[in-house]
Amino acid sequence: MQENKKTHSSIFETSLIPFLMTFLEDHKVENIVLIDLLNKSTFTDYMIIGSGRSQKHVRMSIEILQIELLKQGHKNIVVEGLPASEWVLLDTGSVIIHLFTPEMRSFYNLEKMWSTDFRPIHHHEEKLGA
Repeated sequence: MQENKKTHSSIFETSLIPFLMTFLEDHKVENIVLIDLLNKSTFTDYMIIGSGRSQKHVRMSIEILQIELLKQGHKNIVVEGLPASEWVLLDTGSVIIHLFTPEMRSFYNLEKMWSTDFRPIHHHEEKLGA
């Protein structure tokens, strides 16, 4: 019997990722990266990282995206990082979008942290020399 793993979101719309990617491209967000965290994370299924040209560009892109998602019926959207807007996060539940200014993105380098292989470390076995 094959085990079905549940995602963070109870209902994940398959059209959400293409919508988000197209939205970000249309709003001139640069260097967009999609990271699949399905069955690797307990808090989200996907992460999208992108760069705005300025704090204003980051802020406006997230604010307009939030309005569009609300119009589509998405509820419980969480936005953090406003009004400073050097790093803004929008969480839909199944997808987290991180938009950065170029300087902040290179400083935090989330792609490197989240693109690694998520193998569990067996600390007890390492102590025993196994």
